[in-house]
Amino acid sequence: MSKSRDCKIVQDLLPNYIENLTDIETNQYIEKHIMNCKLCQEKLRDMEGNIKLDKINEVKKIDALKKVKRKYKLITAVITIIIFLILLGTFYFRNNYTFVNENNKLMIRRVTFDKNNYSDETYLIIKGNRKEGGTKNGYAYITAIISINSENKCINMRKIIDGYTTEQIEILKNETNRTNNDGIISNLKVENEIIYYNDSSFNNKTKNEILELFKTIMTIDSVTNL
Repeated sequence: MSKSRDCKIVQDLLPNYIENLTDIETNQYIEKHIMNCKLCQEKLRDMEGNIKLDKINEVKKIDALKKVKRKYKLITAVITIIIFLILLGTFYFRNNYTFVNENNKLMIRRVTFDKNNYSDETYLIIKGNRKEGGTKNGYAYITAIISINSENKCINMRKIIDGYTTEQIEILKNETNRTNNDGIISNLKVENEIIYYNDSSFNNKTKNEILELFKTIMTIDSVTNL
């Protein structure tokens, strides 16, 4: 269940990730998961994120090479020197990249001064469960992905709820369509018996306020700040 819920979080963050709107820590969280998750790799590919996926696969290859570094130290050194000599004379790399030595291995780091590539948002991810009827085993499993602005206030919340029966999901969809006229719930969708929707009832509340409210409605399993 934990891995499945991590997939839901990552897949919900992928649109911002592809558009370079997530920060470095969020990128690391997403990329670490995708390295070992075939399902999320396919989701990223389906969203035309091939360039991002190529980058992640390249990092994965580098990690694999580190494990056999002692056996292939001489070969790695020769390849590194060749790459260095080729890139050193290339105009594009001279103007856009810099060479750094990390862990006794030559690396290429992208140089950019465009901070607009990142938004000023951070994310608060709350996972938990609550006892509820109409569920497969008596519990609904809830993940809330909360966007926090520079003033430490919520500007958007995406909820992911798993565990309902097919019949209960239809009831909830009909009730939402019939009663939610105030716009609190939006972008509702159901996929593989999992409910996704935006909840604006927490907007303008601080992280602490949100956490205290969640403690009253469910058992919290984990809290992650990105």
